[in-house]
Amino acid sequence: MGKWHKILTIMVSVVSFITILFINGSGISFEGDAQAYVQGAYYLTHDNSYLTHDYYTGSTTVQKHFPPGLSLILSIGILFDIPIEIFGIFLNACSFSLLNAIMFYFLLSQFNKVSIALLTILWLYHPQFIIVYRWLSSEPVFILFVFSG
Repeated sequence: MGKWHKILTIMVSVVSFITILFINGSGISFEGDAQAYVQGAYYLTHDNSYLTHDYYTGSTTVQKHFPPGLSLILSIGILFDIPIEIFGIFLNACSFSLLNAIMFYFLLSQFNKVSIALLTILWLYHPQFIIVYRWLSSEPVFILFVFSG
């Protein structure tokens, strides 16, 4: 891989990062599961346990339904006093940026043609796919792990 391939990969990554910042300019949306992940992050940070609070019964129990991965990542933002909405946008932007960089670099190394690599990653910008990065959810991190494996 030449120097230009690495520069192009960085450029693709930066454009991807800015794209997610742009589409989340009015704020990130919270899907239903986000509340459980955010609660888990707060409990992990403040109580050192993975709990959830049931607002109907008023009880606090161990979180069993959602895995702690996203909550662990979100707790990093809480430790540094970064608002969860801002940290969520940053996390989604990093996930999308890394996904594009990994795919672009892989395709470029396999086919050695910039046009094939660029055209292939364009499907990541499809509205049905990119909408995932408008929400605070575990999917952006999951997609990154699946494609980088």
